Amino acid sequence: MIVWLPLIRVWRRLKGYSLLWIALLSVGLILIGGCLFSLVEEDRSIGDGLWWAVVTTTTVGYGDLYPETPVGKVAGAVLMVLGIGVLGGFTAELATTIIARRSRRDRGLRAVKATDHILVCGWNDTGEDVIGNLLADLRELPIVLLANVEQSPLDDERVTFVHGAVTPQGLKMAGADRAESAIVLGSQQIEDLQGRDAKSLMNSLTIKQYNPDIYVCTQLFDSSSLANAELSRADEIIVVGALAGGLLSRAALDHGSSRAISSLVRTEEQCEIYRLAVPASWVGRTFSALLEEAKTQANILLVGIESPGGDLLLNPPGDCILGELDLLAVIANERPHL
Repeated sequence: MIVWLPLIRVWRRLKGYSLLWIALLSVGLILIGGCLFSLVEEDRSIGDGLWWAVVTTTTVGYGDLYPETPVGKVAGAVLMVLGIGVLGGFTAELATTIIARRSRRDRGLRAVKATDHILVCGWNDTGEDVIGNLLADLRELPIVLLANVEQSPLDDERVTFVHGAVTPQGLKMAGADRAESAIVLGSQQIEDLQGRDAKSLMNSLTIKQYNPDIYVCTQLFDSSSLANAELSRADEIIVVGALAGGLLSRAALDHGSSRAISSLVRTEEQCEIYRLAVPASWVGRTFSALLEEAKTQANILLVGIESPGGDLLLNPPGDCILGELDLLAVIANERPHL
């Protein structure tokens, strides 16, 4: 009884791996059948026996080798009968395993292994547009969607879906500790705008507490929620209503200006705004001196300078000198590499 205890423990551990068991059974049948064939048939090697066992088990039947003794014929009959069942079971189990894994992936039940990715938390009507713009960027960063929906709302292999809420468990599944940036989308299931924004701000704080180094961009729907935005520790706040209101007012005051503004934030348009580090050769030079050089050499338009403290100065004076730690706001057809 003591001898069987280790075997019983192994059986309990492996009994859920049916694909492995069927594979081992297939190999066992081929080995036993091949060895038996080489023993009972005259002038047949182990290699001949194994080849005959494989051909017989798979019911191919080339006919180059066949048993002539009664024992060999019985072994062949047994292999043919068992081979159909075992190989059929192996194929069915393999298909079941593949479908199950794909189903787990589509339902977001698998932890992601991505690093330096962009994590999109939540889902609403703007989600598809946001991810579409991310996918069109030349940086081609991995994208992970963490949302409390049954299945992935996107049919795109480039986006990894994780089912869950913005909780430590959900963030762990989505690899938030390895993410570069996070986008928090407001939940349209909450009809009250202030309640929706409060949930978004709480999610931002949860993400920051989980990974203080991640850059968090949060979507709000009510500008009055900005009063509490600082508590969320979000790095950037985008108020949907305020943006729409600004575009409408500019369109009324300067006809057609909204089209120019909208084109700068959409990847399918001709130009976009990018934020770049100052090249070493530009440090210490004036803004006006670099305007023409940037346009002629790199086909980019300089529009602003961001200081190390985070203050952005659009259309700075011509004599403004670029520092080593400054960042440039530029307009270009695609992401520049200076």
